[in-house]
Amino acid sequence: MIINKILNNNVVLSKKNGKEIIMTGKGIAFGKKAGDTVDKNKIEKTFILEYNEVSEKI
Repeated sequence: MIINKILNNNVVLSKKNGKEIIMTGKGIAFGKKAGDTVDKNKIEKTFILEYNEVSEKI
């Protein structure tokens, strides 16, 4: 997956099939920048936004 935004060294934002994904893992974004790919071995947890209307209201 391609990184859209880096929150810190351990959390990145991405998109898959039009849904936002938050991925966490120790050092997952260390030395990376937006547009780079995520090392799948470093992903510990994945959170997927199911309802887009909630994020549009916020």
